[in-house]
Amino acid sequence: MIIDERMNVFFTVAKERQFTKAAITLNRTQPNVSLTVKKLEEELKTTLFIRGKRHVELTKAGNILYERVKQLYDLAEETTLMLHELQTEVRGLVTIGASYSIGEYVLPPLLQTIRLQYPNLFFDVVIANTDEIKRALLNQHIDFGFIEGEISSEGLTIEQLSEDEMCLTASPNDPLASIAQVTVADLQGRAWVIREEGSGTRDYLNAFFERHQLSTETMTTIGSNQGVKEAVMSGLGISLLSRAVIDRDLKNGLLVELSLEELNLRRHFYTITKGPLYAREEIVISLVKELIT
Repeated sequence: MIIDERMNVFFTVAKERQFTKAAITLNRTQPNVSLTVKKLEEELKTTLFIRGKRHVELTKAGNILYERVKQLYDLAEETTLMLHELQTEVRGLVTIGASYSIGEYVLPPLLQTIRLQYPNLFFDVVIANTDEIKRALLNQHIDFGFIEGEISSEGLTIEQLSEDEMCLTASPNDPLASIAQVTVADLQGRAWVIREEGSGTRDYLNAFFERHQLSTETMTTIGSNQGVKEAVMSGLGISLLSRAVIDRDLKNGLLVELSLEELNLRRHFYTITKGPLYAREEIVISLVKELIT
């Protein structure tokens, strides 16, 4: 809790019974302390101190204010202690389901930040595709999930977590890498490397293909983001992946981002839950939502 600075000055003067000592305690000048108290008295339209040659004494109004401010300090200390105890009481294992893009690339640093705040929390992260995470939650094998694809509710609560940018990517040696602005027409008849059915990334790509009526030369299906990336790097085809998945590879020159004209390649991450949550689970979800945005 934050105590008004003027009240802090008044309280210190009352305890020290001297403006000079209070100024030393507050690391201020004595005139500054005197002026602060004077302005407070003017605002309250009352005298708070009887000024003596060596000491000050509280007036009746000053005593009332002193007791009230002391209560505020006591309450602030008690509140701080309660919040600290709340943090130390949050403990136990949280089993999180996460689809590949989130579980492998987004979630780990967020969990580390949460552990610093709640050292008695422990995590078991189950990484699978969106459909598998949904089934795990329905079967109560996980406490909640973070997914990257839209699903039917089926008794689950689904909430939007954050926005995710998708990137069209290729090997630096791919012919498309030399084109400054790729068009949808350039993508016709290309070889693609894609995720498996049930993956949120695959669902997004299927919708992308349908929306732009794309046909492919060949389509290689691989069941992990890392596998897709390695295949793209080797020149097996192009792909559409989350920026979180390929960001480091783009910076290291292992992959290139193909600039696709006038298209906003975005989707959403979601939180899925089933039934009431324990306090520790609610805290983790709340902090992930706060940290990811």
